[in-house]
Amino acid sequence: MKAKHVALFIIIVFAACKPKEVKNDLEIAVAPQDTTTQVIVQEPTPEPVIEVIDEGVNQNDKYFLIVNSYTIEEIAIEWNKVYRDKGYKSDLVMKNDDGYFRLALKSFDDLESAEKALKEMQQEDEFGKMWIMAK
Repeated sequence: MKAKHVALFIIIVFAACKPKEVKNDLEIAVAPQDTTTQVIVQEPTPEPVIEVIDEGVNQNDKYFLIVNSYTIEEIAIEWNKVYRDKGYKSDLVMKNDDGYFRLALKSFDDLESAEKALKEMQQEDEFGKMWIMAK
């Protein structure tokens, strides 16, 4: 029985002397606390506003650049087609029921713009006799 006690004592001593392995099951990655990320957000730049000027004829405008007048509507319509084929947004206008069909190439709400456009267009021989008609 003494041998059993000695064997048990040796086992206990070796078990107590054996270094215990410690497992670290929990590993935490910690970022350094003194670092920051700076995000600079730039305000979007607004797109430039482009004023679109309709170079054509608007029947509601007050001033019209007249290229010619016709007494026969069919002829006026045919000449309107000719100018439209050239790229103008022309239209026929009449004033005071005087019987003339006036072919307008452009129209404007204000006289100053109409006069400026008239001067520019009169530089071309084809439009030398162009004039402004007010509604």
